[in-house]
Amino acid sequence: MHGTAPFACFDCHTTFKRPGKSPGFVRLCPHCGHTAYQMGVKFHAPNKSNQALWDVIIYLAKHGFYYQEIHNLHGYMWEQLNYPNNLIEAQHFVKHFCDQAIRPLANGLSSTEQKTGRVNHREQIIF
Repeated sequence: MHGTAPFACFDCHTTFKRPGKSPGFVRLCPHCGHTAYQMGVKFHAPNKSNQALWDVIIYLAKHGFYYQEIHNLHGYMWEQLNYPNNLIEAQHFVKHFCDQAIRPLANGLSSTEQKTGRVNHREQIIF
């Protein structure tokens, strides 16, 4: 990925942009010093005070969904999906689309790298 990417700190609910690599990549938050995660292109930060929506974002990220594009086969066409706005919808979303989650593995390879055999030499995604 070229240019800047959105990052979100789940501790202080701050977002910022920095050069990034791929959703799930980590940097230190410039505001509180905790871990901030690179989010995907579909990420729009809620207000800091909207704890319910931040809980949804954290739940999704813990399950490998960093607001990257997610597709659903509808008939014979693929459609892009919107991300859920509450925990009940998020739980269903994670269960239904788990095959599209970004998952770090013990060997440091993402699930995509494991499937394709191509390794993108980057820092390990941690959570």
